[in-house]
Amino acid sequence: VPRAEPAPPPAAGLPARGVKGALLVGVSDFTHAQGGESGKNNLEGVTRDMQTVRTALGDLGVEQQRLLWLYNAEATTAGVRAALAKLQAQTAPDDLV
Repeated sequence: VPRAEPAPPPAAGLPARGVKGALLVGVSDFTHAQGGESGKNNLEGVTRDMQTVRTALGDLGVEQQRLLWLYNAEATTAGVRAALAKLQAQTAPDDLV
């Protein structure tokens, strides 16, 4: 049985120039989406997961000012569209998003 080659690191083949950016969107509060019973359908751990991803992205070279973070009430359709527009406006051709 042939062995699969190990996968290259995620940045393999990508240009080293430019800056890195990201948009994180997390929702843990589903009170209003589920009809109102407070806390019944909420997700635990979303904040911790987002902080873990934020730290990992920082370790990969994403500058904190280029990391957009939308959480709960900010994570609306309008909020995501505005964050994507902001990210697009500050992104150059050689950047990695």
